[in-house]
Amino acid sequence: MRDAGALDAAPKELVNDLLNRLKPRGKSLIVTVFGDALQPHGGGAWLGGLIRILGPMGLSERVVRSSVFRLVRDELLSATQTGRRSFYALTPTGKQQFQAAAQRIYAVRDTRWDGAWTQAWLSNGLPEAERDYLRQELSWRGFAPLGPNLLVHAGAILETTEQTINGLGLNGRVSVLISDDSNASSPHAIAQALVKETWPLDSLAKQYQAFMRAFEPVRAAMQNPGDLDPASCFALRILLIHDYRRVVLRDPMLPADLLNSDWPGLRAAALARDLYRLLVWPSQAHITGALEARDGVFGPPAQDFNDRFGGLPCAES
Repeated sequence: MRDAGALDAAPKELVNDLLNRLKPRGKSLIVTVFGDALQPHGGGAWLGGLIRILGPMGLSERVVRSSVFRLVRDELLSATQTGRRSFYALTPTGKQQFQAAAQRIYAVRDTRWDGAWTQAWLSNGLPEAERDYLRQELSWRGFAPLGPNLLVHAGAILETTEQTINGLGLNGRVSVLISDDSNASSPHAIAQALVKETWPLDSLAKQYQAFMRAFEPVRAAMQNPGDLDPASCFALRILLIHDYRRVVLRDPMLPADLLNSDWPGLRAAALARDLYRLLVWPSQAHITGALEARDGVFGPPAQDFNDRFGGLPCAES
């Protein structure tokens, strides 16, 4: 009987090349597994199954055990003991964080600018610690500072911004406004210049280019996807999302028509989408075959799983 965690020889070289290039940390890689692969199935798995599927990605049993322990300590995972077996599942906080990240990781990146700017004006009396935390949270959602008390976002996202502010308990201390660009003659040209001056995109572009260099060989190998076994597809899928999310979660997700036509973030998003669509169903077969839910066999993923990257292809019967 074939080991559910084993990789075939040729695909294993592809996985090892990526591991050597990316050098993922155990805890961070396990976060990717829970967010990408386990959350659609309820967000949990037995420790033994995690050890089995993570072994081919270079994580020893000791590393897996210590990493999930730290994630429990960070209140992202909860642990339940049944006899000698340990079941680890996402906490409500963990699910909330992963869902927020998923909206960016699996987003369709061909949006057009609506001509609006969202402005967040911070009260002068806002304590420095709260100010810094709010700026960090809003920057994660694509805002950039235009001054000590003003952050802007390219596009109208009033509801999301107010939810973020209210979630931090800062309602009444931050004013959120939506304004339309008044430069009707050439709004995009002026906005593009502002984008270049305001958002630090050069470093982000280099990170996207490094991502593409790492995964273009995978695209070449996927010319014959039938040559890759399900375990290899799972490993490649996890490494793909692991590396892509490290970049995309730093991306302000600016509208495409405010960026250069050769902006590497758009090409990287297309590469991630295309590879994910090729890898997803063979890797799903590996997940459901190698892992066990708390109450038995893994069922099908949640319905919104099929909406990732603008829609996944139908599963092969």
